[in-house]
Amino acid sequence: MNRCATQQITFSDGTIIPKGATIAVSAHTMMEDGIIYDNASTYDGYRFYNMRQEPGSEHRHQLVSTTPEHFAFGLGKHACPGRFFAANESKILLLHLIMKYDWKLQSGGRPKNYENGFELITDPTVEMLFRSREPEIDLGFLGE
Repeated sequence: MNRCATQQITFSDGTIIPKGATIAVSAHTMMEDGIIYDNASTYDGYRFYNMRQEPGSEHRHQLVSTTPEHFAFGLGKHACPGRFFAANESKILLLHLIMKYDWKLQSGGRPKNYENGFELITDPTVEMLFRSREPEIDLGFLGE
């Protein structure tokens, strides 16, 4: 998240943000914060599913949820209005890729992340191996 200060702001500790300055809040450290998530730096495909299993949390921790602990799609009045569409499009794309192809990393291990400003990106030189699934799965039920 980044914003442009429309006026000078002085914090209680004396820190000044001048008018016109660009400020940003990085979400990537929050996504791997051990205070928020158990074993945060370890991939867990069931992390948010398991969090939804706790009583009272059945409707929280969704991909499109915006909370102070997870604001990949923004927060409050600045939340991305297209996040529902983007989430559905991503799910459809992943469904096709997973059902039509077998995937494998050439190196066999998970590539490390690189920091690029406020983003974490995967090594762009990593090579993926893929092949069509045999026999190809019929996806006609999706209304292609």
